[in-house]
Amino acid sequence: MLEFIYFLAAASSTGNDPHTHAQFSPPPRSPIIPTPPRRPAYVPTKPLPNKRPAFPIPRGNPGNWIQLAIDYPPAARAARRQGTTAFELTVDRNGRVVQCKITSSSGWADLDDATCANITRRARFLPAFDASGNATTGKYSNRARWQL
Repeated sequence: MLEFIYFLAAASSTGNDPHTHAQFSPPPRSPIIPTPPRRPAYVPTKPLPNKRPAFPIPRGNPGNWIQLAIDYPPAARAARRQGTTAFELTVDRNGRVVQCKITSSSGWADLDDATCANITRRARFLPAFDASGNATTGKYSNRARWQL
């Protein structure tokens, strides 16, 4: 019976007796190492479409193709003829104009003729490219304004 009383006394004791206080420590924690995100498996894709233009692009400023001070036809200047000529160019694979077609007349044949003559002589382009990335013939349209 004494043992029983001793146990009760130990359970209610606040002393430093090692039998009365149990020492518990939590188990050691392992460090948490983040796992890298999973990368999807490599899946080959189609090649990117051709980024080159399908149409010719002017080199330089198209506004410099006609220089009014020197290109204005003398008879048109004397008669004070003015107008806007719309044109379409065919550009070869080397970026040179091979054809000039008037799509809307200025109303004056000499202004229309001067438009194609000067543009064909001065205009240079980066060529058009097909879907395979090869240089090809392309079309370019614009307008020239003849104004005194």
